[in-house]
Amino acid sequence: MRLIRSIVVMGLLVSALSVASIHAVSAATLFDDNQVAIENRPENGSLHIISDDSLEIEVVDPPSMLTLAANTSSTGFCTSAESQVCNGNDNLWYAAHLPQCGSGITTDCIASVSATTANGEQRPGTFNRYFPNQGPQSYNGKSSILLPTGRAPSIWKIPGAPHESGDEYAVVARLRGSTSRRKAASFQLSITPVSLKTNADPSPNYQLPAWTEPGRLGGPVADRGLFRCAYWGENGSCMLSRNFPKDILFNVTVRLAAEPSGWLHGRIDSPDISFTKDGTETIVSVTASPVQVPSFQIGQQFANFPINVQEAFAVNGPYGPGGSRQPGGAQRTDSAMRNAEYVIAASNDQSFEQLELLTPVIGDKAGWAPSLWRVRTLSDGEMSKAGSCLTTGDGVKGIVTTNATVYGSGPPAYNSTTKSLDYKVAAPHFTRTDDVFQGAYHLIVRSDVARCFYGFTSEPITGDISVVEAAGTTGSATTSIREENGWLKVSAVGFAHSAPVIRTILRQTKFVPKLTTKAKRNISGATLARTAKMSVPKKAKISVSIASKYAKKCRVSGTSVRALAKGTCVVRVTVTTASKKRTVKNVTINVK
Repeated sequence: MRLIRSIVVMGLLVSALSVASIHAVSAATLFDDNQVAIENRPENGSLHIISDDSLEIEVVDPPSMLTLAANTSSTGFCTSAESQVCNGNDNLWYAAHLPQCGSGITTDCIASVSATTANGEQRPGTFNRYFPNQGPQSYNGKSSILLPTGRAPSIWKIPGAPHESGDEYAVVARLRGSTSRRKAASFQLSITPVSLKTNADPSPNYQLPAWTEPGRLGGPVADRGLFRCAYWGENGSCMLSRNFPKDILFNVTVRLAAEPSGWLHGRIDSPDISFTKDGTETIVSVTASPVQVPSFQIGQQFANFPINVQEAFAVNGPYGPGGSRQPGGAQRTDSAMRNAEYVIAASNDQSFEQLELLTPVIGDKAGWAPSLWRVRTLSDGEMSKAGSCLTTGDGVKGIVTTNATVYGSGPPAYNSTTKSLDYKVAAPHFTRTDDVFQGAYHLIVRSDVARCFYGFTSEPITGDISVVEAAGTTGSATTSIREENGWLKVSAVGFAHSAPVIRTILRQTKFVPKLTTKAKRNISGATLARTAKMSVPKKAKISVSIASKYAKKCRVSGTSVRALAKGTCVVRVTVTTASKKRTVKNVTINVK
Protein backbone atom coordinates (compact mmCIF):
# COMPACT_ATOMS: atom_id res chain seq x y z
CA MET A 1 0.00 0.00 0.00
CA ARG A 2 0.97 3.59 -0.09
CA LEU A 3 0.82 6.62 2.15
CA ILE A 4 -2.17 8.69 1.26
CA ARG A 5 -3.11 12.33 1.32
CA SER A 6 -5.75 14.63 -0.14
CA ILE A 7 -5.69 15.89 -3.73
CA VAL A 8 -6.37 19.38 -4.87
CA VAL A 9 -7.75 19.43 -8.37
CA MET A 10 -6.10 22.01 -10.55
CA GLY A 11 -6.54 22.79 -14.20
CA LEU A 12 -2.90 23.35 -15.07
CA LEU A 13 -1.83 22.82 -18.65
CA VAL A 14 0.88 20.17 -18.55
CA SER A 15 2.53 17.45 -20.65
CA ALA A 16 4.82 14.46 -20.15
CA LEU A 17 5.84 10.95 -21.07
CA SER A 18 3.10 8.40 -20.62
CA VAL A 19 3.22 6.11 -17.60
CA ALA A 20 3.86 3.17 -19.88
CA SER A 21 6.79 4.86 -21.56
CA ILE A 22 8.23 5.92 -18.21
CA HIS A 23 8.10 2.40 -16.87
CA ALA A 24 9.64 1.09 -20.07
CA VAL A 25 12.93 2.99 -19.76
CA SER A 26 15.75 0.48 -20.01
CA ALA A 27 18.22 -0.08 -17.20
CA ALA A 28 21.02 1.06 -19.48
CA THR A 29 19.42 4.49 -19.93
CA LEU A 30 20.33 7.21 -17.47
CA PHE A 31 16.95 8.17 -16.03
CA ASP A 32 16.56 11.81 -14.98
CA ASP A 33 13.62 12.01 -12.57
CA ASN A 34 13.59 15.81 -12.87
CA GLN A 35 13.22 15.64 -16.65
CA VAL A 36 10.11 13.52 -17.00
CA ALA A 37 7.87 15.60 -19.22
CA ILE A 38 4.18 16.13 -18.57
CA GLU A 39 2.12 14.58 -21.34
CA ASN A 40 0.45 16.79 -23.91
CA ARG A 41 -3.02 15.28 -24.43
CA PRO A 42 -5.25 17.65 -26.45
CA GLU A 43 -7.42 14.94 -28.05
CA ASN A 44 -11.13 14.39 -27.41
CA GLY A 45 -12.04 11.70 -24.90
CA SER A 46 -8.80 12.08 -22.93
CA LEU A 47 -8.60 11.97 -19.14
CA HIS A 48 -5.18 12.93 -17.76
CA ILE A 49 -4.42 12.72 -14.01
CA ILE A 50 -1.10 14.01 -12.68
CA SER A 51 0.53 13.84 -9.27
CA ASP A 52 3.67 15.99 -9.23
CA ASP A 53 4.33 18.37 -6.33
CA SER A 54 6.17 20.88 -8.52
CA LEU A 55 2.87 21.68 -10.27
CA GLU A 56 0.90 22.52 -7.13
CA ILE A 57 -0.58 26.00 -6.97
CA GLU A 58 1.09 26.84 -3.64
CA VAL A 59 4.59 26.16 -4.93
CA VAL A 60 4.49 27.40 -8.52
CA ASP A 61 6.83 30.40 -8.78
CA PRO A 62 4.95 33.29 -10.40
CA PRO A 63 6.87 36.34 -11.65
CA SER A 64 7.29 39.32 -9.37
CA MET A 65 4.51 41.90 -9.51
CA LEU A 66 3.18 44.90 -7.57
CA THR A 67 -0.41 46.12 -7.70
CA LEU A 68 -3.32 47.51 -5.70
CA ALA A 69 -5.26 45.19 -3.42
CA ALA A 70 -8.57 45.90 -5.12
CA ASN A 71 -7.27 46.39 -8.64
CA THR A 72 -8.46 44.02 -11.38
CA SER A 73 -7.22 45.97 -14.40
CA SER A 74 -4.88 44.20 -16.80
CA THR A 75 -2.73 47.35 -16.84
CA GLY A 76 -2.70 47.78 -13.07
CA PHE A 77 0.90 46.83 -12.32
CA CYS A 78 3.53 49.14 -10.88
CA THR A 79 7.30 49.46 -11.16
CA SER A 80 7.52 51.05 -7.69
CA ALA A 81 5.32 52.21 -4.83
CA GLU A 82 5.34 55.71 -6.35
CA SER A 83 4.44 54.74 -9.92
CA GLN A 84 1.27 53.99 -11.88
CA VAL A 85 -1.83 53.11 -9.86
CA CYS A 86 0.25 52.39 -6.73
CA ASN A 87 1.22 56.03 -6.16
CA GLY A 88 -0.33 57.41 -3.00
CA ASN A 89 -1.76 54.08 -1.83
CA ASP A 90 -0.72 52.36 1.38
CA ASN A 91 -2.17 48.89 0.83
CA LEU A 92 -0.14 47.32 -1.98
CA TRP A 93 -0.10 43.65 -2.94
CA TYR A 94 3.03 41.98 -4.20
CA ALA A 95 4.71 38.78 -5.31
CA ALA A 96 8.44 39.26 -4.87
CA HIS A 97 11.39 37.14 -5.96
CA LEU A 98 13.97 38.54 -3.56
CA PRO A 99 17.24 39.80 -5.05
CA GLN A 100 20.79 39.11 -3.94
CA CYS A 101 21.95 41.26 -1.01
CA GLY A 102 24.19 44.07 -2.23
CA SER A 103 24.08 47.09 -4.56
CA GLY A 104 22.20 49.07 -1.94
CA ILE A 105 19.82 46.23 -0.99
CA THR A 106 20.48 45.12 2.58
CA THR A 107 17.21 43.49 3.62
CA ASP A 108 14.61 41.22 2.04
CA CYS A 109 17.41 39.63 0.05
CA ILE A 110 19.45 36.45 -0.39
CA ALA A 111 22.59 36.69 1.74
CA SER A 112 24.38 33.47 0.79
CA VAL A 113 24.12 30.07 -0.86
CA SER A 114 26.45 27.16 -0.12
CA ALA A 115 26.87 23.40 -0.10
CA THR A 116 28.49 21.00 2.37
CA THR A 117 30.04 17.76 1.17
CA ALA A 118 29.76 14.39 2.91
CA ASN A 119 33.13 14.96 4.63
CA GLY A 120 32.00 18.33 6.00
CA GLU A 121 33.77 20.63 3.52
CA GLN A 122 31.99 23.95 2.86
CA ARG A 123 31.57 24.89 -0.80
CA PRO A 124 30.40 28.52 -1.20
CA GLY A 125 28.12 29.60 -4.01
CA THR A 126 28.61 32.73 -6.14
CA PHE A 127 25.79 34.83 -7.55
CA ASN A 128 25.91 34.79 -11.35
CA ARG A 129 22.77 36.44 -12.79
CA TYR A 130 18.99 36.72 -12.67
CA PHE A 131 16.87 34.56 -14.96
CA PRO A 132 15.30 36.27 -16.74
CA ASN A 133 17.48 39.31 -16.23
CA GLN A 134 14.38 41.42 -15.72
CA GLY A 135 10.90 40.03 -15.12
CA PRO A 136 8.04 41.57 -17.12
CA GLN A 137 6.52 43.02 -13.93
CA SER A 138 9.60 43.39 -11.70
CA TYR A 139 9.56 46.42 -9.41
CA ASN A 140 11.62 48.39 -6.88
CA GLY A 141 10.87 47.99 -3.18
CA LYS A 142 10.45 50.57 -0.46
CA SER A 143 11.87 49.72 2.96
CA SER A 144 9.87 52.36 4.85
CA ILE A 145 6.64 50.46 4.15
CA LEU A 146 8.30 47.00 4.29
CA LEU A 147 7.80 46.50 0.55
CA PRO A 148 10.41 44.01 -0.74
CA THR A 149 12.04 44.47 -4.15
CA GLY A 150 10.69 42.04 -6.72
CA ARG A 151 13.26 40.69 -9.21
CA ALA A 152 13.52 37.21 -10.76
CA PRO A 153 14.94 33.80 -9.78
CA SER A 154 18.69 34.09 -9.26
CA ILE A 155 21.31 31.74 -10.71
CA TRP A 156 24.21 30.79 -8.44
CA LYS A 157 27.28 28.75 -9.29
CA ILE A 158 28.61 26.19 -6.79
CA PRO A 159 31.74 24.72 -8.47
CA GLY A 160 32.43 22.56 -5.42
CA ALA A 161 29.05 20.79 -5.72
CA PRO A 162 28.49 20.04 -9.42
CA HIS A 163 25.47 18.09 -10.62
CA GLU A 164 25.26 15.93 -13.75
CA SER A 165 24.64 18.92 -16.04
CA GLY A 166 26.89 21.61 -14.58
CA ASP A 167 27.28 23.71 -11.45
CA GLU A 168 24.39 26.18 -11.75
CA TYR A 169 21.54 26.35 -9.24
CA ALA A 170 18.37 28.43 -9.40
CA VAL A 171 17.59 29.98 -6.02
CA VAL A 172 14.20 31.42 -5.12
CA ALA A 173 13.37 33.37 -1.99
CA ARG A 174 9.82 34.56 -2.49
CA LEU A 175 7.40 36.69 -0.49
CA ARG A 176 3.72 37.17 -1.32
CA GLY A 177 1.46 39.47 0.65
CA SER A 178 0.44 43.06 1.27
CA THR A 179 2.19 46.04 2.81
CA SER A 180 -0.65 46.37 5.34
CA ARG A 181 -0.04 42.82 6.70
CA ARG A 182 3.66 42.17 6.18
CA LYS A 183 3.90 39.62 9.02
CA ALA A 184 1.25 37.53 7.27
CA ALA A 185 3.19 37.36 3.98
CA SER A 186 3.78 33.87 2.62
CA PHE A 187 7.42 32.83 2.38
CA GLN A 188 9.08 30.25 0.14
CA LEU A 189 12.70 29.22 -0.19
CA SER A 190 14.03 26.78 -2.77
CA ILE A 191 17.14 25.71 -4.63
CA THR A 192 17.12 23.69 -7.87
CA PRO A 193 20.00 22.28 -9.97
CA VAL A 194 19.52 23.67 -13.50
CA SER A 195 21.06 23.78 -16.95
CA LEU A 196 20.33 26.27 -19.71
CA LYS A 197 18.36 25.17 -22.78
CA THR A 198 18.29 27.72 -25.58
CA ASN A 199 15.41 27.85 -28.05
CA ALA A 200 13.21 25.81 -25.72
CA ASP A 201 10.25 27.69 -27.20
CA PRO A 202 11.06 28.58 -30.83
CA SER A 203 7.76 30.38 -31.39
CA PRO A 204 8.19 33.87 -32.92
CA ASN A 205 5.45 35.02 -30.52
CA TYR A 206 7.22 33.75 -27.41
CA GLN A 207 6.61 35.80 -24.26
CA LEU A 208 7.96 35.46 -20.75
CA PRO A 209 5.59 34.13 -18.07
CA ALA A 210 3.63 37.15 -16.84
CA TRP A 211 0.56 38.23 -14.95
CA THR A 212 -2.17 39.04 -17.45
CA GLU A 213 -4.05 40.64 -14.57
CA PRO A 214 -3.77 40.32 -10.78
CA GLY A 215 -4.57 36.74 -9.92
CA ARG A 216 -4.18 35.36 -13.45
CA LEU A 217 -0.96 34.06 -15.01
CA GLY A 218 0.04 33.32 -18.58
CA GLY A 219 3.14 31.67 -19.97
CA PRO A 220 4.68 29.17 -22.39
CA VAL A 221 3.97 25.43 -22.32
CA ALA A 222 6.32 24.46 -25.14
CA ASP A 223 8.04 21.89 -22.90
CA ARG A 224 4.91 19.71 -22.80
CA GLY A 225 5.69 16.17 -23.80
CA LEU A 226 9.36 17.02 -24.41
CA PHE A 227 11.24 18.13 -21.28
CA ARG A 228 10.76 20.02 -18.00
CA CYS A 229 11.54 23.71 -17.69
CA ALA A 230 11.91 25.03 -14.17
CA TYR A 231 12.13 28.70 -15.21
CA TRP A 232 11.71 30.56 -18.50
CA GLY A 233 14.07 33.30 -19.69
CA GLU A 234 14.62 35.63 -22.61
CA ASN A 235 14.41 34.58 -26.27
CA GLY A 236 12.59 31.31 -25.60
CA SER A 237 15.31 29.91 -23.35
CA CYS A 238 14.63 28.01 -20.15
CA MET A 239 16.39 26.45 -17.19
CA LEU A 240 15.89 22.69 -17.17
CA SER A 241 15.36 21.13 -13.75
CA ARG A 242 18.08 18.58 -12.91
CA ASN A 243 18.77 15.94 -10.28
CA PHE A 244 20.71 16.95 -7.17
CA PRO A 245 24.18 15.51 -6.58
CA LYS A 246 24.37 12.77 -3.97
CA ASP A 247 25.26 13.25 -0.29
CA ILE A 248 25.33 17.05 -0.37
CA LEU A 249 23.73 19.45 2.12
CA PHE A 250 22.60 22.82 0.78
CA ASN A 251 22.21 26.07 2.69
CA VAL A 252 20.32 29.20 1.74
CA THR A 253 20.41 32.21 4.06
CA VAL A 254 18.18 35.26 3.65
CA ARG A 255 17.71 38.55 5.47
CA LEU A 256 14.10 39.58 6.01
CA ALA A 257 12.64 42.87 7.21
CA ALA A 258 10.04 40.90 9.19
CA GLU A 259 10.14 37.38 10.58
CA PRO A 260 7.87 34.87 8.80
CA SER A 261 4.97 33.59 10.86
CA GLY A 262 2.78 30.51 11.09
CA TRP A 263 3.87 27.04 10.11
CA LEU A 264 6.37 25.80 7.51
CA HIS A 265 6.27 22.75 5.29
CA GLY A 266 9.40 21.40 3.67
CA ARG A 267 10.43 19.12 0.86
CA ILE A 268 13.80 18.63 2.53
CA ASP A 269 15.50 16.01 4.70
CA SER A 270 17.41 16.32 8.01
CA PRO A 271 16.70 20.05 8.26
CA ASP A 272 18.63 22.52 10.40
CA ILE A 273 16.72 25.81 10.48
CA SER A 274 17.40 28.97 12.46
CA PHE A 275 15.72 32.36 12.88
CA THR A 276 18.13 34.93 14.28
CA LYS A 277 17.15 38.48 15.18
CA ASP A 278 19.52 41.18 13.96
CA GLY A 279 18.06 44.46 15.15
CA THR A 280 14.66 44.75 13.51
CA GLU A 281 15.55 42.19 10.86
CA THR A 282 15.50 38.39 10.91
CA ILE A 283 18.15 36.14 9.39
CA VAL A 284 16.63 32.87 8.18
CA SER A 285 19.08 30.04 7.52
CA VAL A 286 18.02 26.64 6.18
CA THR A 287 20.47 23.74 5.79
CA ALA A 288 19.13 20.42 4.53
CA SER A 289 19.37 17.63 2.00
CA PRO A 290 16.93 17.33 -0.91
CA VAL A 291 14.27 14.63 -0.99
CA GLN A 292 12.80 12.57 -3.80
CA VAL A 293 9.01 12.68 -3.98
CA PRO A 294 7.14 9.82 -5.76
CA SER A 295 5.12 11.14 -8.71
CA PHE A 296 2.95 9.66 -11.44
CA GLN A 297 0.58 10.45 -14.28
CA ILE A 298 -2.09 8.45 -16.07
CA GLY A 299 -3.32 9.64 -19.46
CA GLN A 300 -5.66 7.61 -21.65
CA GLN A 301 -9.16 7.55 -23.08
CA PHE A 302 -11.83 8.13 -20.46
CA ALA A 303 -13.55 4.83 -21.33
CA ASN A 304 -10.39 2.85 -20.57
CA PHE A 305 -10.36 3.83 -16.88
CA PRO A 306 -12.17 1.65 -14.30
CA ILE A 307 -15.80 2.63 -13.71
CA ASN A 308 -15.12 3.99 -10.21
CA VAL A 309 -12.41 6.30 -11.60
CA GLN A 310 -14.70 7.43 -14.41
CA GLU A 311 -17.41 8.33 -11.92
CA ALA A 312 -15.02 10.15 -9.58
CA PHE A 313 -13.49 12.27 -12.36
CA ALA A 314 -16.71 12.87 -14.31
CA VAL A 315 -17.64 16.46 -15.14
CA ASN A 316 -20.20 16.41 -12.29
CA GLY A 317 -18.09 14.16 -10.03
CA PRO A 318 -16.80 14.98 -6.53
CA TYR A 319 -13.57 16.51 -7.87
CA GLY A 320 -15.15 18.97 -10.27
CA PRO A 321 -14.60 19.29 -14.03
CA GLY A 322 -10.83 19.82 -13.79
CA GLY A 323 -8.75 21.67 -16.36
CA SER A 324 -8.34 20.98 -20.05
CA ARG A 325 -6.00 21.20 -23.03
CA GLN A 326 -8.96 22.54 -25.03
CA PRO A 327 -10.98 25.70 -24.33
CA GLY A 328 -14.07 24.50 -22.46
CA GLY A 329 -13.06 20.87 -22.95
CA ALA A 330 -13.41 19.85 -19.30
CA GLN A 331 -17.07 20.94 -19.07
CA ARG A 332 -18.38 18.66 -21.83
CA THR A 333 -20.79 16.04 -20.51
CA ASP A 334 -20.11 13.55 -23.34
CA SER A 335 -17.04 11.65 -22.13
CA ALA A 336 -16.09 10.78 -25.73
CA MET A 337 -15.81 14.50 -26.51
CA ARG A 338 -14.52 15.69 -23.17
CA ASN A 339 -10.86 16.64 -22.60
CA ALA A 340 -10.00 16.80 -18.88
CA GLU A 341 -6.83 17.17 -16.86
CA TYR A 342 -6.46 17.00 -13.09
CA VAL A 343 -3.46 17.78 -10.89
CA ILE A 344 -3.61 16.01 -7.53
CA ALA A 345 -2.60 18.50 -4.87
CA ALA A 346 0.02 17.36 -2.40
CA SER A 347 -1.73 18.90 0.63
CA ASN A 348 -5.46 18.37 0.46
CA ASP A 349 -7.54 15.99 2.56
CA GLN A 350 -9.39 14.49 -0.43
CA SER A 351 -6.09 13.64 -2.11
CA PHE A 352 -5.80 10.59 0.15
CA GLU A 353 -8.97 9.11 -1.29
CA GLN A 354 -7.90 10.04 -4.82
CA LEU A 355 -4.56 8.28 -4.40
CA GLU A 356 -6.29 5.23 -2.95
CA LEU A 357 -8.71 5.24 -5.90
CA LEU A 358 -5.84 5.37 -8.41
CA THR A 359 -3.56 2.84 -6.69
CA PRO A 360 -4.77 -0.17 -8.75
CA VAL A 361 -4.47 1.87 -11.94
CA ILE A 362 -0.81 2.77 -11.35
CA GLY A 363 0.03 -0.62 -9.81
CA ASP A 364 0.89 1.05 -6.46
CA LYS A 365 4.03 2.29 -8.18
CA ALA A 366 5.54 5.73 -8.86
CA GLY A 367 6.45 6.75 -12.39
CA TRP A 368 9.30 9.01 -11.28
CA ALA A 369 10.57 10.81 -8.19
CA PRO A 370 12.01 14.30 -8.75
CA SER A 371 14.49 15.58 -6.18
CA LEU A 372 13.31 18.73 -4.40
CA TRP A 373 14.67 21.24 -1.87
CA ARG A 374 11.94 23.63 -0.80
CA VAL A 375 10.48 25.25 2.32
CA ARG A 376 7.30 27.32 2.42
CA THR A 377 4.80 28.76 4.88
CA LEU A 378 1.37 27.15 4.83
CA SER A 379 -1.49 29.12 3.29
CA ASP A 380 -4.45 30.49 5.28
CA GLY A 381 -6.55 27.64 3.91
CA GLU A 382 -4.05 25.03 5.07
CA MET A 383 -3.99 26.64 8.53
CA SER A 384 -7.78 26.92 8.82
CA LYS A 385 -8.08 23.93 11.19
CA ALA A 386 -5.00 24.76 13.30
CA GLY A 387 -5.65 25.41 16.98
CA SER A 388 -4.82 28.50 19.01
CA CYS A 389 -1.40 27.14 20.02
CA LEU A 390 -0.38 27.52 16.35
CA THR A 391 -2.31 30.63 15.32
CA THR A 392 -1.61 33.06 18.16
CA GLY A 393 1.60 35.00 18.67
CA ASP A 394 4.37 36.00 16.28
CA GLY A 395 7.03 34.00 14.53
CA VAL A 396 7.30 30.55 13.03
CA LYS A 397 5.78 27.90 15.29
CA GLY A 398 7.36 24.90 13.60
CA ILE A 399 8.04 22.95 10.44
CA VAL A 400 7.16 19.51 9.18
CA THR A 401 9.03 17.88 6.30
CA THR A 402 8.12 14.73 4.40
CA ASN A 403 8.90 12.95 1.15
CA ALA A 404 5.36 11.58 0.84
CA THR A 405 3.41 12.08 -2.39
CA VAL A 406 0.52 13.53 -0.40
CA TYR A 407 0.40 14.80 3.15
CA GLY A 408 -2.07 16.24 5.63
CA SER A 409 -3.41 19.72 5.02
CA GLY A 410 -2.02 21.88 7.81
CA PRO A 411 0.33 21.21 10.73
CA PRO A 412 0.17 17.99 12.77
CA ALA A 413 -3.19 17.85 14.55
CA TYR A 414 -3.59 17.27 18.28
CA ASN A 415 -5.61 14.10 18.89
CA SER A 416 -7.35 14.50 22.25
CA THR A 417 -8.24 10.79 22.40
CA THR A 418 -4.70 9.47 22.03
CA LYS A 419 -3.11 12.69 23.36
CA SER A 420 -0.82 12.73 20.34
CA LEU A 421 0.27 14.97 17.48
CA ASP A 422 -0.88 13.12 14.35
CA TYR A 423 0.18 13.65 10.76
CA LYS A 424 -1.15 11.74 7.76
CA VAL A 425 1.01 10.87 4.76
CA ALA A 426 0.71 8.64 1.69
CA ALA A 427 2.67 7.52 -1.36
CA PRO A 428 2.88 4.61 -3.78
CA HIS A 429 4.43 1.60 -2.09
CA PHE A 430 6.98 0.99 -4.86
CA THR A 431 9.45 3.20 -6.72
CA ARG A 432 9.82 3.22 -10.49
CA THR A 433 12.43 0.45 -10.18
CA ASP A 434 10.16 -1.73 -7.97
CA ASP A 435 12.01 -1.00 -4.73
CA VAL A 436 9.94 -0.36 -1.59
CA PHE A 437 9.79 3.39 -1.11
CA GLN A 438 11.29 4.54 2.20
CA GLY A 439 9.40 7.28 4.01
CA ALA A 440 10.95 10.20 5.91
CA TYR A 441 9.24 12.54 8.37
CA HIS A 442 10.73 15.34 10.45
CA LEU A 443 8.82 17.55 12.89
CA ILE A 444 10.51 20.58 14.43
CA VAL A 445 8.21 22.50 16.75
CA ARG A 446 8.97 25.38 19.09
CA SER A 447 9.24 24.10 22.66
CA ASP A 448 6.66 26.56 23.99
CA VAL A 449 4.19 25.52 21.28
CA ALA A 450 4.62 21.83 22.10
CA ARG A 451 3.99 22.61 25.76
CA CYS A 452 0.92 24.61 24.82
CA PHE A 453 -0.70 21.52 23.26
CA TYR A 454 -0.28 19.52 26.46
CA GLY A 455 -0.36 22.25 29.08
CA PHE A 456 3.16 21.28 30.14
CA THR A 457 5.45 23.30 32.39
CA SER A 458 9.00 24.28 31.49
CA GLU A 459 10.33 20.93 32.69
CA PRO A 460 12.01 18.62 30.10
CA ILE A 461 9.86 16.72 27.62
CA THR A 462 10.18 13.09 26.55
CA GLY A 463 8.02 11.13 24.16
CA ASP A 464 7.51 8.44 21.57
CA ILE A 465 6.96 8.50 17.82
CA SER A 466 5.33 5.67 15.91
CA VAL A 467 4.14 4.85 12.41
CA VAL A 468 0.54 3.70 12.77
CA GLU A 469 -0.85 1.72 9.84
CA ALA A 470 -4.50 1.69 8.72
CA ALA A 471 -5.19 -1.53 10.65
CA GLY A 472 -3.90 0.10 13.84
CA THR A 473 -0.65 -1.85 13.85
CA THR A 474 2.73 -0.16 14.29
CA GLY A 475 5.06 -0.14 11.31
CA SER A 476 8.84 -0.37 11.40
CA ALA A 477 10.79 2.91 11.44
CA THR A 478 13.91 4.48 12.88
CA THR A 479 12.72 7.20 15.25
CA SER A 480 14.21 9.90 17.47
CA ILE A 481 12.96 12.72 19.67
CA ARG A 482 14.98 15.39 21.46
CA GLU A 483 14.68 18.93 22.77
CA GLU A 484 17.44 21.47 22.23
CA ASN A 485 17.88 25.24 21.88
CA GLY A 486 14.18 25.97 22.34
CA TRP A 487 12.97 23.45 19.73
CA LEU A 488 11.53 19.95 19.98
CA LYS A 489 12.85 17.75 17.15
CA VAL A 490 11.07 14.54 16.12
CA SER A 491 11.87 12.20 13.22
CA ALA A 492 10.79 8.89 11.72
CA VAL A 493 12.63 7.46 8.72
CA GLY A 494 12.83 4.21 6.80
CA PHE A 495 9.14 3.27 6.99
CA ALA A 496 7.14 1.79 4.13
CA HIS A 497 4.54 4.12 2.68
CA SER A 498 1.55 2.09 3.73
CA ALA A 499 1.23 3.95 7.04
CA PRO A 500 -1.43 6.65 7.12
CA VAL A 501 -0.49 8.33 10.42
CA ILE A 502 2.79 9.43 12.02
CA ARG A 503 1.94 9.71 15.73
CA THR A 504 3.98 11.65 18.29
CA ILE A 505 3.09 11.34 21.99
CA LEU A 506 4.84 13.73 24.37
CA ARG A 507 5.27 13.22 28.11
CA GLN A 508 6.56 15.19 31.03
CA THR A 509 7.54 13.78 34.38
CA LYS A 510 6.58 16.13 37.17
CA PHE A 511 9.69 17.67 38.66
CA VAL A 512 9.94 17.27 42.44
CA PRO A 513 12.77 19.38 43.90
CA LYS A 514 14.79 17.32 46.37
CA LEU A 515 18.10 17.51 48.17
CA THR A 516 19.92 15.40 50.76
CA THR A 517 21.91 16.67 53.74
CA LYS A 518 23.19 15.60 57.14
CA ALA A 519 21.78 16.53 60.53
CA LYS A 520 22.93 19.80 62.13
CA ARG A 521 23.69 21.46 58.81
CA ASN A 522 22.19 24.68 57.43
CA ILE A 523 20.78 25.05 53.92
CA SER A 524 20.53 28.60 52.60
CA GLY A 525 17.44 29.99 50.91
CA ALA A 526 19.50 30.59 47.75
CA THR A 527 20.45 26.88 47.65
CA LEU A 528 16.82 25.87 48.10
CA ALA A 529 15.73 28.23 45.29
CA ARG A 530 18.38 26.80 42.97
CA THR A 531 17.26 23.27 43.82
CA ALA A 532 13.68 24.24 42.87
CA LYS A 533 14.98 25.86 39.65
CA MET A 534 13.48 29.19 40.67
CA SER A 535 14.54 32.45 39.06
CA VAL A 536 15.88 34.96 41.59
CA PRO A 537 16.20 38.42 39.98
CA LYS A 538 18.26 41.22 41.48
CA LYS A 539 16.69 42.75 44.61
CA ALA A 540 14.36 39.76 44.95
CA LYS A 541 13.80 38.36 48.46
CA ILE A 542 13.80 34.70 49.44
CA SER A 543 11.76 33.41 52.38
CA VAL A 544 11.27 29.89 53.70
CA SER A 545 8.69 28.21 55.90
CA ILE A 546 8.07 24.71 57.29
CA ALA A 547 4.82 23.14 58.52
CA SER A 548 4.69 22.30 62.23
CA LYS A 549 4.52 18.55 61.53
CA TYR A 550 8.17 18.70 60.38
CA ALA A 551 9.40 20.60 63.50
CA LYS A 552 11.38 17.64 64.87
CA LYS A 553 13.29 17.20 61.58
CA CYS A 554 13.96 20.78 60.40
CA ARG A 555 13.52 24.36 61.54
CA VAL A 556 13.73 27.78 59.94
CA SER A 557 16.63 30.03 60.85
CA GLY A 558 16.25 33.40 59.10
CA THR A 559 16.28 32.65 55.37
CA SER A 560 17.93 29.25 55.92
CA VAL A 561 16.78 25.83 57.08
CA ARG A 562 18.64 23.79 59.71
CA ALA A 563 18.47 19.99 59.54
CA LEU A 564 17.86 18.59 63.04
CA ALA A 565 17.40 14.82 62.81
CA LYS A 566 17.14 11.93 60.36
CA GLY A 567 13.97 11.92 58.31
CA THR A 568 12.16 14.07 55.75
CA CYS A 569 10.80 17.61 55.79
CA VAL A 570 9.18 19.78 53.13
CA VAL A 571 10.23 23.44 52.87
CA ARG A 572 8.05 26.10 51.25
CA VAL A 573 10.32 28.50 49.30
CA THR A 574 8.99 31.90 48.23
CA VAL A 575 10.75 34.33 45.86
CA THR A 576 9.33 37.87 45.89
CA THR A 577 10.57 40.31 43.25
CA ALA A 578 10.95 44.06 43.67
CA SER A 579 7.60 44.47 41.90
CA LYS A 580 5.97 42.17 44.51
CA LYS A 581 5.53 39.22 42.14
CA ARG A 582 5.69 36.00 44.14
CA THR A 583 6.75 32.50 43.06
CA VAL A 584 6.30 29.58 45.45
CA LYS A 585 7.69 26.04 45.26
CA ASN A 586 8.20 23.18 47.70
CA VAL A 587 11.55 21.44 48.27
CA THR A 588 11.83 18.05 49.95
CA ILE A 589 14.86 17.64 52.24
CA ASN A 590 16.10 14.17 53.14
CA VAL A 591 18.14 14.28 56.36
CA LYS A 592 20.57 11.39 56.83
